[in-house]
Amino acid sequence: MVDPVQAEWARFIAGESLKGDVKEWIRQSWWRSQEAKVSYEDFSGRRVSDEEFHRRTLVHADMMSLAIPHLDWLETLLPTITSSGSKVGLVDNEGILLYEVGDLRSTIEGLFQPGCDLSESSIGTFAVGLTLLSGEPMSVHGAEHYGLALHDFHSYAVPLKDELGDIVGAFFMICRKRLQPHGSSMLCHLARFINKELIQRKNTEAIGLLARMSSFIAHELGNPLTVLKGSLGLLARRVSDERGLEMVRRCERITEQMVALVKDLRALGGARADLQRINVKEFLENLVYSLPVSPGVCVRATCDPWLTVLGSPTLLNMAIENLVRNAQDAMVDGGQVDIIAERTPVGVRISVCDNGPGIPVAMRGGLFHCAVTTKQRGSGMGLLLVRSIVENAHGGRVSYAPNRPHGSVFHIDLTERAAEHVTSQRIS
Repeated sequence: MVDPVQAEWARFIAGESLKGDVKEWIRQSWWRSQEAKVSYEDFSGRRVSDEEFHRRTLVHADMMSLAIPHLDWLETLLPTITSSGSKVGLVDNEGILLYEVGDLRSTIEGLFQPGCDLSESSIGTFAVGLTLLSGEPMSVHGAEHYGLALHDFHSYAVPLKDELGDIVGAFFMICRKRLQPHGSSMLCHLARFINKELIQRKNTEAIGLLARMSSFIAHELGNPLTVLKGSLGLLARRVSDERGLEMVRRCERITEQMVALVKDLRALGGARADLQRINVKEFLENLVYSLPVSPGVCVRATCDPWLTVLGSPTLLNMAIENLVRNAQDAMVDGGQVDIIAERTPVGVRISVCDNGPGIPVAMRGGLFHCAVTTKQRGSGMGLLLVRSIVENAHGGRVSYAPNRPHGSVFHIDLTERAAEHVTSQRIS
């Protein structure tokens, strides 16, 4: 006699709704679960300790604070989505249940409590585990290894990802009736919203940290530089020989540059930026001339004649030099870096283009949003600094595009009106 649960699962696997990669992911998971001899009787005790659960809630506090209000709201809609037992919840990137609402009205209710492990290694073929493995939304009928406990349930899961595309958790829903399209699409919509909010929150925190660091460094350097500047002035009056005086004057010029840098660091920390009219052609020529030599890498600047922009020379130099050095470091076999400045309908665009290996697709979404780097020893703060300089100090915009056939292009867009607006805001 054919087991009705096995027959139901076989119909699901053979169904027309399962196609391509999704079907293969589910079949592979089912085979792994069969080999591991996953069974309903073994599901007890699959919960992390209270201490471990507390640790995970702290690690994922941001995700939970954003997701929980939406899950609570979704609970009020469950009766309209499905009239039978149902539950929605949030798991972390390893499948540990962090929060849940709803009632399954089933003997397996205890499996879906905070701290329980919903990964494939623990409970077999289930939407949560499949989503964490595939990185894609998944919908799965109750697998046969659950026996009668979940044979008539359907599970749905949607991944939550960070700015780099890495999975940080997942929303899931489990209910007795197959969801209508609007029910599963609601989970996808919530996931997209939470993903966007998580990235924005991290971005705000990172920019705030950079501002505080800039203010701290400026404060720590300010007084010593003032003393150094005064001492060099006194020393210049006492040096009689021409060679010694020239060395003192050189130290004074370097000190003046450091004083200007401190002033600009204060601007990143929230003080008023010292913006002035810049001759872009002359500015870029000086920048290229001052760049360190990188073997096999040629750097050249192209600029529309008589082009000017309102900005901080020190900060813009820091931002563009950062982009150029990144390109130089990436082109270990040599290459070309072009700095192109041109007028746009609303202002000026400065582009840094290279023909290096480019930036991996998975990392592009997180550029300028947090500490991102492709270097083994990089801090990842460089692009964040570039964004802060362009947006916070100049009211501009920085963006990325892949170069053709390979390489990267970074655009810095500056407008007169935005720069003047930033300056007036800081004054007020």
